[in-house]
Amino acid sequence: MRGLLMCLFLVSTISVAEAQSEFADVILDAWYSGANPAWDDFYGNDGGGCPVDYISLTAMLGDSDSLVALPTGSFIVAGFVDNIVYNAQGQDDLFIEEIGSGDEFAELHVSSDNINYTYLGNINGGTTNAIDLQDYNYQDIVTSIKIVGLDSGGCVPGFDVVRIYGLPGANCAPEADVNPLPLTCTDSGIFDLAEYTDPNFSGKWEGDFIQESSFNTDGLSAGTYNFMYIVNHDIIACFNDTAFVSIELAPCDCNLDPNGTAILDECGVCLEPDSPDFNESCLDCAGIPNGIFLLDECGDCLDPSDPMFNQSCADCAGIPNGTSVIDECDVCIEPDDPDFNQSCYDCAGILNGPFLVDECGNCLEPLDPEFNQECADCAGVPNGNSIIDYCGECYEPNNPMFNNTCPDRYEVYIPNIFSPNNDGQNDLFQIYMQNGLGAEVKEYEMYDRWGNILYSRYKFPIDSFDDWWNGRVDGNVMMSSVYTYNIVIEYATGEEKTFIGTITMLH
Repeated sequence: MRGLLMCLFLVSTISVAEAQSEFADVILDAWYSGANPAWDDFYGNDGGGCPVDYISLTAMLGDSDSLVALPTGSFIVAGFVDNIVYNAQGQDDLFIEEIGSGDEFAELHVSSDNINYTYLGNINGGTTNAIDLQDYNYQDIVTSIKIVGLDSGGCVPGFDVVRIYGLPGANCAPEADVNPLPLTCTDSGIFDLAEYTDPNFSGKWEGDFIQESSFNTDGLSAGTYNFMYIVNHDIIACFNDTAFVSIELAPCDCNLDPNGTAILDECGVCLEPDSPDFNESCLDCAGIPNGIFLLDECGDCLDPSDPMFNQSCADCAGIPNGTSVIDECDVCIEPDDPDFNQSCYDCAGILNGPFLVDECGNCLEPLDPEFNQECADCAGVPNGNSIIDYCGECYEPNNPMFNNTCPDRYEVYIPNIFSPNNDGQNDLFQIYMQNGLGAEVKEYEMYDRWGNILYSRYKFPIDSFDDWWNGRVDGNVMMSSVYTYNIVIEYATGEEKTFIGTITMLH
């Protein structure tokens, strides 16, 4: 009697949706019980019928012409590398193929971590056992399968395993979807491919001349360029799927129409050659082709550099056809202006005096210490909006710092941003409470935008650094985003308060 132990393996996802192997493709563990006295190790056949011989355990990995017999008590553990079995709705997920007419049975166990196994039930010989994981209320993924023989009958004594397989591609229908890319001009610059992808699935673009999701057409010749869009699924059991898409570059006319026929005429205007305006739009007011004469606002046809351009009808302010005149104070002003003939008196009624009306409405000399001060706010700004906040600081009410510089003065202070980058500042999503309130956190839960709970703690003191969320799930830092919190504070009096809101995580 001999045992066989194969190496454990790490399940890895695949970055592109190439054809996946549906069969179990590695032996993780095996043990021969010795229940068939004729053999002291595993045996099977190579397609030659009942005569048996020693056989490699890997013979049953996708080979329909070979088998491995499991007499009573013997077991084999097979794992998936290229495929993960996943509970697909409304269909069978896992298949165990046994060959032969003997009425042999075996136990079926599955695992999601190759360590802990769940017994699903018994499977029988002479058929392909189709397993719907939903029937067993098994919702986890399957990375390995353990089969334990229960009988020693049959032509080749024992439960004869031929193949173990699941649905190809982990039951994930392709999700990568890219809208058709438009016909685009050569040398049109940066083309944003991200605008043509499904915003519900994050992913990446791959192909020549691509940087992130941008395609730079500068310097490229006309033709077809092929790209791949690879989706990164949120479902752990799904492999990435790929959409293949092409974009065609074509020469553009002066209107940037691909394969268009418009050209620049002698006037520099982009027109179709058969347009009645072709070569006609550049006659100036003097009838000179591409001339520089223009009609000014006074109706005169002049060179714009002529000193009289717009001046033959200008008022004292130089405005064509304007109505301003020089008043008694030698000021160019509209006659109906309230300051007409008044601009040479200061606010104190003194001719050319120094007094001015300050921003507070007081008539003072600018050197007066009270100038602009009667109506100044706490920051010294005349008519300013700054006030003293609850923290005793001088800020405008719409300033983010308003009422936010004194967390120890709030009963409960919940920040709206944190940065778990291990710089020693704001690395935890921690709330603050006024000293002496005698309260603790009863519930502390964090959710992503889909409502999935990411982190939870219950019944811990406010000053416990070990219980606040550090922005990680299973040791991995979550992406910069907005997350939802649900926090329940229980006071010493038994009163509870619930706080629900959002926190922004930045790196």
